Amino acid sequence: MVVLNDILDYSKMEAGKLVLEKIPLSIQTVVRDIVGLFRFDAANRQLLLESSMDEGIPEILLGDSFRLRQILINLVGNAVKFTKEGRIDLFVRAVGRQAGTDAASVSAHNHSIKLEFSVKDSGIGIPREKMGSLFQSFSQVDSADTRKYGGTGLGLAIARSLVELMSGEIWAESTDGEGSCFSFTCILEIPMEEGT
Repeated sequence: MVVLNDILDYSKMEAGKLVLEKIPLSIQTVVRDIVGLFRFDAANRQLLLESSMDEGIPEILLGDSFRLRQILINLVGNAVKFTKEGRIDLFVRAVGRQAGTDAASVSAHNHSIKLEFSVKDSGIGIPREKMGSLFQSFSQVDSADTRKYGGTGLGLAIARSLVELMSGEIWAESTDGEGSCFSFTCILEIPMEEGT
């Protein structure tokens, strides 16, 4: 089912048919749910899984919580899968607010906030020569990874497409054998009552 869902999602994105929702969401709740989802698996592997957030992030934002969770599930899931010992940290910080340039546009549109999510692990890392293909569809760092860890090679490509739909960017930093840090930004709207 996971493989089928990945292929269906990727097909929708390639066809330009995927539309994001814009409904109230709580970043605090999303992060808590993601950590809760993976805490048992991490504990079984004797990994410490922690999260931290900027205090200034509004309690309620407007966006697609399902797709935001999908990105984070992919990144945290990969971190757990490729980390044998140590820890995984999920960070969320506000990197800027954006608003209209004049009073008319401010009143017509909600303010927005740019958030940066980072998932840092102490896992196996990624060789420098493989970094360029990370976010390509059906790509694996090593063919042996598919046999050892499973996966379709679509997860990061889907994450990249979702991030782009959220007007953001996604990137990775890694040292082979020492761990990785996957980060992405997205822009979410602030309801007027929250942004005033």
